[in-house]
Amino acid sequence: MKIRSDFVTNSSGSSFVIAVKEELTKEKLYNIFRVSDDHPLRGIADTILERAKKTTEEALIEDHAYAVNNDDRYNDILGKGYILYSGYVSDCSSPAEDYLLNFSLNQPEEDFIFFSDY
Repeated sequence: MKIRSDFVTNSSGSSFVIAVKEELTKEKLYNIFRVSDDHPLRGIADTILERAKKTTEEALIEDHAYAVNNDDRYNDILGKGYILYSGYVSDCSSPAEDYLLNFSLNQPEEDFIFFSDY
């Protein structure tokens, strides 16, 4: 897993996008994050699962219009047969959400793509 760290200014929240080849499950996400029952990243995986809502390509393009036109990562997921999820986390709601606001986790595996859309 590649981890990219960025500083976000004037942000009250951040949206994220997940693209998977098979339905997103708790077990799949725990496996991707390599988290056990007592692992510190478990809260982040749980937050992602709670906030991720299944969406369509059309809705994703409409909801993320600026990013779709200005972020090459969308080229990797649109029109490729992925099941898409989108979610939003708020600034300072929880440590897990703060983590998601400040880091983008790029999982380069073909069957799972996750990125934050500031």
